[in-house]
Amino acid sequence: MVGDAQRGDILSGVGATALVVAAARAIETATPDGSVRDPYAAAFVRIADPTPSMPVVPSEPEDIWTINAPYFGVRSRYFDDYITRSGCGQIVDLAAGLDTRAYRLTWNEAATFYELDRHGVLDFKQRVLDILRAEPYCRRRPVPVEFAEEWVSALIEAGFAPEEPTVWIAEGLLNYLPPDAQEALFEGIDEHSAAGSRVAVEVLGERGNFQDIKASMGIDLEPMLNATNRTLRPEEWFRRHGWQVTEASALDLFDRYQRAPNSLLDPFLYNSRFFTAHKVAATHDS
Repeated sequence: MVGDAQRGDILSGVGATALVVAAARAIETATPDGSVRDPYAAAFVRIADPTPSMPVVPSEPEDIWTINAPYFGVRSRYFDDYITRSGCGQIVDLAAGLDTRAYRLTWNEAATFYELDRHGVLDFKQRVLDILRAEPYCRRRPVPVEFAEEWVSALIEAGFAPEEPTVWIAEGLLNYLPPDAQEALFEGIDEHSAAGSRVAVEVLGERGNFQDIKASMGIDLEPMLNATNRTLRPEEWFRRHGWQVTEASALDLFDRYQRAPNSLLDPFLYNSRFFTAHKVAATHDS
C-alpha cells in the first residue's frame, strides 16, 4: 500500500504538478477524441486522494480541467510520437513525473527507458504501479535526481551508455530551472550524446494561465517557477552547439492532432513552443 509519507511527497511542491498532469492525462484518456491513452493515470490520482479533489473524467466544457487537459494530451502525444519514431534504443525522460511511457507504448524489447525525477515522485509512482501489478514493455530504470544539482553520474550509474545514440525528453521541466541549471542540463545532454542522438523540449511561454490553475486546481505554481530572464533561447543553444533544430508551436500541435483548443487557452498557446534537435555528428569524445 501507499503510506501517508509517500502520499505527502506527491501532494506538495513539484510532486503535486506531476499529479495535476496525471489527472489531465486521465481526462484525455476518458475523452473519445483524446490525444493520449494512459490507463494508469486515474489510479495515481485516486490513490493520492488530493484535497481539493482532482477529476479524472471530462466535465462541463467551461470547467478549467476540461479546458486545460487537451494541452497535456497533445503534449504527451508529441513526445510519444517522437520517441517511438526515433529508432533509438536508449531513452532518457528528464522529469518523467507520473507518466507511464514504459508501460503504455510499444517498444523494442531491447530498449532501455531511464526515468529521471525526484525520489518522492518516483517512489510514489513505483508503489502505485506495484499495486496495479503493472509490467513495463521495455527495460525501465528509475533514477532519482535533483536537476539543480549534478545528475549525470546517477544516470551513468543506472547503466546509461553515453557512446550509444539517445533520445532525451525535457517535458514540463525548463520553467522550473534557474538559468544556470538549465545551462548545466543542456551541457550534460550535449556532452553525453553520441552522434545520432536526439532531444525534444517543451518551452512554456510567460506565466500564462497559471493563476487560473492556482484558483481552480488548488495548486500554486508560482513559487516553483523560475521567472529569471533567459539570455539565450533553448533552441538557439542547441543550434550553436551543432544540433539540427526543428520547431513547432503549441497551436501547431493542436492542428497536427486535430484538436480544437478552447479560446481561453490562446494566450498560453501563442507563447508556448516545442522543438526537436538532432545531433548529426559528435562534437566531443564520448
